[in-house]
Amino acid sequence: MGRKQYKNKIFIAVLILLAALILIVLGVKFIGTSRLETVYMNTSWADFYENIEALCSESDIVAVVEITGVNGQYESGVLMTNFNARLITPIYGPGENENVVIVQTGGIQGNQKFEIRDDPLMEIGDTYLIFGRKNDLGTITILGGPQGRFVYENGKVTTLFDGLPKLRDVDGAVNFLAPALQFKNVDISEIIEKVKNYYESSGRL
Repeated sequence: MGRKQYKNKIFIAVLILLAALILIVLGVKFIGTSRLETVYMNTSWADFYENIEALCSESDIVAVVEITGVNGQYESGVLMTNFNARLITPIYGPGENENVVIVQTGGIQGNQKFEIRDDPLMEIGDTYLIFGRKNDLGTITILGGPQGRFVYENGKVTTLFDGLPKLRDVDGAVNFLAPALQFKNVDISEIIEKVKNYYESSGRL
């Protein structure tokens, strides 16, 4: 065997070994993520919002947002997560393409995910219609947890309970007390009109 052929074989063997190591690392990472244990927390929401007007009255921001990243976690009696979000469709408050930080109860520590049963953690790439209040630190808290967050897809808005299958049992029944305000594939334009009508009539727009 010539020296050139020998070097080529060594080179190919090294490439195969590197590829195998990369696959092993990725596989371990995937397995670790898929085995994430969910630890549920319970809460009682302080406020109950019966209609759009009730949500608007306490909101500093109403918008369709896209979750773009995790801004960090901290302890405040319970684990909290800050999510970066970009405004896709601003309805009240900041303008289009502005970025905000939304704080949500729960987070990931080690191989455990902590979340409230009826207010599951947001994920990067998710899009929602939110009704939110500004905090002293400049972050946004969604009003009433699942009451102020709605699934947004293809211009349609759906209540979190209907839009997230994980909140339903095997029979399709809602596992929790459904909010009074419910949307199912409602065109976003209808909600925008109601929100703007509220703020115009209240002198806040």
